[in-house]
Amino acid sequence: MQRILSTLRNGLHTYRYDLIALTIMLSCIFVYAYPLFSSGMVVFSDIAFGLSSDRYIEEIFGAWNERWSTTTLLNVPRLVFIAPLYGLSLLFGASGPLLIKSFILTLLIVSALSMYALVKRLHSIYITKHFQLMTLMTFTLAGLFYALNPWIITRIQHIYLLCGYALFPFALLLFFNLFDPKFRRQLDPDFSFSKRLSPRIWIDAIGLSVVFMFMSTGIHYFFFYHLYGHHARADCAQNALDRAEDAIVQIIFLLLRSPHHSGRVRVHFIQRLLVLYVCRFHPVRGAGIPT
Repeated sequence: MQRILSTLRNGLHTYRYDLIALTIMLSCIFVYAYPLFSSGMVVFSDIAFGLSSDRYIEEIFGAWNERWSTTTLLNVPRLVFIAPLYGLSLLFGASGPLLIKSFILTLLIVSALSMYALVKRLHSIYITKHFQLMTLMTFTLAGLFYALNPWIITRIQHIYLLCGYALFPFALLLFFNLFDPKFRRQLDPDFSFSKRLSPRIWIDAIGLSVVFMFMSTGIHYFFFYHLYGHHARADCAQNALDRAEDAIVQIIFLLLRSPHHSGRVRVHFIQRLLVLYVCRFHPVRGAGIPT
């Protein structure tokens, strides 16, 4: 018992600044989302949540959607994401309004936490592993900007597209943990590509797979994009990735302005980031640069 209390006490001391920053961040999100706590139903464009959560779950559970006469196979990942929220709605009489409101609030919180985790990891890799309260407050602002920007609010109509958007920074974090030597060596000082996979690599690999599973709740946008090009809903998928990439790159540039970061390392990292950003994310803009 004393060991557990000691471990808990040490953990609280180590992450005391994180607790303060995250408390402030979550408080801002709850204040921003205050209208969701009032009575009524959220109705906006393509949102198709009924007054009963049971009526909605019928459209994503099973092999065939009798209402729309279409297969539900592309909607199966939605069931994974929404199942806990559906269970919560059952405690309140299968409330449809509770389902959609809790879904929106969850996406906002996950978006902020995901960006917070990514930016903190980047700071620990390229600047310093020691964090002051004001540094963590900067990460809080990054998370709030990523979660509460106007583009997100207007895209609530395509709510499953936001599932991928919310987890995009976390997917990047796990990807870097797996394949970037600097990230790997911080987690495992004895890391080498020639060695057998360590338990931590398996954890990150499985974690990345799980994250992609949750992100696939909007996988139908992928097919729309390739079937119809840049028309109608296909733009939603591309715009979501563009906004996420732009936000991440801008936040990284802000972090690199830190006085603790050496000039040579800063310039080198910015050059690599620009090549990656221009050539990979925006091939049209980087057409003159070989990829």
